[in-house]
Amino acid sequence: MTAITLYTITDPRTGKPFYVGISGKMMNRERAHNSLDCVSTRQIIREIHENGLWPIFDYVASFSERWRAIRAETALMRKLHSDGFVLRNLGYRSEPPLPD
Repeated sequence: MTAITLYTITDPRTGKPFYVGISGKMMNRERAHNSLDCVSTRQIIREIHENGLWPIFDYVASFSERWRAIRAETALMRKLHSDGFVLRNLGYRSEPPLPD
């Protein structure tokens, strides 16, 4: 069984996280973000690259069950949002916290 990784992406210019995600193939997922293949992070990562920098990927936790990873991802998005961070996740930008 593949481990599912919960991760954040942080802007090195500000030190603030802007994306929360999960993936069973982190190397591929990190490459996709940095190659600008991900719509939700494309603009900000392009700006980071234009400044000669790379986004910071932080591996938060690892799960053996996808539903646990999704639950943790949702909880982390809620926490960061309530702490005032603006997330670039599709369907989550500048919206009120997710319902319980």
